[in-house]
Amino acid sequence: MTVSRAIIAIGINIVIGCFAQAWLMTAPNAARAQNSDAPRPAGDPVRGEKIALSCGTCHGDAGMSNAAWIPSLAGMNEDAIYKQLADYRSHRRRPEWYMASIAEALSLQDLADVSTYYARQAPGFATRAPNRDSPAAASCRSCHNAQSKDAAEIAGQQTQYLEIQLSLFAQGIRTNDRNEQMRKIARELTIDQIRQISESLGAKTR
Repeated sequence: MTVSRAIIAIGINIVIGCFAQAWLMTAPNAARAQNSDAPRPAGDPVRGEKIALSCGTCHGDAGMSNAAWIPSLAGMNEDAIYKQLADYRSHRRRPEWYMASIAEALSLQDLADVSTYYARQAPGFATRAPNRDSPAAASCRSCHNAQSKDAAEIAGQQTQYLEIQLSLFAQGIRTNDRNEQMRKIARELTIDQIRQISESLGAKTR
């Protein structure tokens, strides 16, 4: 990915993030009051597969994304998927793009079902050995690993997607991290460091 493409992608997220923040100031209290910390219902992967049919347009067949700015969901921890969907549904995660409207159209049970379906698919991440990580990227694995419930596994994820999300955390546009942990980390990184971490962790080939 070229520097110009990265700047354009980040710029788009900043603009959409600003609109999202303005919307939240006038959003109905009922929408903002929804709580994504509620326990996740047990998911049904059969129902989830039917729901996922509409997700494939962006996230790819069975959660294998071919778009650089859209994450692969196949094989991701179901708790991590559920949290992000629930955060979109309650407008905690910004920029919302059109994910909020999609998540709002689904019940919490639907979110659990589709999360379970994607979690049971063959991993959509490129195989990456930990010893290939830069020191900064290696520290990310302490939270972002297959054993974590809330933090999604990101090694082998779409490189451009990782760079955009780190940039959004750094600028305080994305705010759905627990205890502001990601915002605190990302604010300490330079643009070059964000790019290096994303390239070290991100997928090289598919």
